[in-house]
Amino acid sequence: MLYQAGTSARGKAFAARHAEGVFLLPRDDAQARAEIADLRRLTVQAGRAADHVKAFLGVEIVTAPTREEVAAKIAVLQQNRDVEGHLVLFSGWSGIDLSGADGIIVIQHLSPGTFEDFADYIVPELQRRGRYRMAYTPGETLRERFFGAGNSRPLPDHPAARLVGSPAVKAVV
Repeated sequence: MLYQAGTSARGKAFAARHAEGVFLLPRDDAQARAEIADLRRLTVQAGRAADHVKAFLGVEIVTAPTREEVAAKIAVLQQNRDVEGHLVLFSGWSGIDLSGADGIIVIQHLSPGTFEDFADYIVPELQRRGRYRMAYTPGETLRERFFGAGNSRPLPDHPAARLVGSPAVKAVV
C-alpha cells in the first residue's frame, strides 16, 4: 500500500496520482467531508476511480476499564500538553462523523498503553457490534482487504501498475 499524509494542495494532488491511502486529521465533520470530497474529485481528475484512494481519519481515543482510569489518563495528557492546544484538537476530533472515511488512524497519546488499550477495550466492543472482524482471511493482503480479492498489486489505473513485471521491478524484488 502507498500512503500519503497531509492535505496541502500539493499533498492532495500527489495523493490523487500516487496514493492508495491518505491520512487526514480534520478539525470537524465539515472539514472531513470537504477533504474527502476534494480528494475523490482530484483522484478522478487524475484518471483514477474515486474509491481507489482510501481516506483514513485520525482519532484520539482514551480508554480504560473504568471511568476513573480514563480520567487519570486524561489528567496525564493535560499535564503534558498545552491545555489550549489539547482542547482545540480534542474538540475538533471528538465530533467527527467517521462514516465518510474508509478507516481510522489511532493516534497514540500515551506510551506505552494507547494501542494496548484500544485492542483490549475498543476492539471487543466493535466486534460485539459486528463492526470489526473476528478473524483474518488467510493469505489476504492489505491491498486486497481494501480493493477486493485478487487485487494484491496496484490497480490498473495506478501509475505503479504499468511497472509491475518490468525489468526494473524484477531487479528490486
